[in-house]
Amino acid sequence: MKIHLWAGIRTLTIFVVFFIALSVQAKVYKWIDKDGKVHYSDKPVDGKGQPIKIEKQPSAKQVSEAKKRAAAIIRHKNRVQELVEDDLKKQTIKELKEEKNNKEMNALCRQAKSEIIKLSRGYRVFEEDTEGKRKFLSDDEKNAEIKRLEIAIKEHCKM
Repeated sequence: MKIHLWAGIRTLTIFVVFFIALSVQAKVYKWIDKDGKVHYSDKPVDGKGQPIKIEKQPSAKQVSEAKKRAAAIIRHKNRVQELVEDDLKKQTIKELKEEKNNKEMNALCRQAKSEIIKLSRGYRVFEEDTEGKRKFLSDDEKNAEIKRLEIAIKEHCKM
């Protein structure tokens, strides 16, 4: 546990050194000892060490512009996400409507097939007029109704 703590402190120390070096603009050298550990210093040790180029801190204007660009990217990402969600909702609604229409169409198809069976059995079939009086269909009327239903089934029903 102590090893990990010291490694974290050492890493933090390195970053502090970098940030101090950035503000001072002093040269920083990196070197590796015989055990393979990396060290940083403001002076080369025993002729070892490569100078590290430290970038200058961005100006306040550059930081402000970067924040504006980041905000614009976030707004764009959010807008794209809204559009995708809207499309998903529309697609879901469309699928639900299609499913409802399919159920209704299947019910109508079952009803039409049932009517064909009734008409084909030779029973007396009647229709009620607007006054509630029964009018029995002739054989020709039954056959015409069967053909009409068969055409409708062929056009609208899945076999």
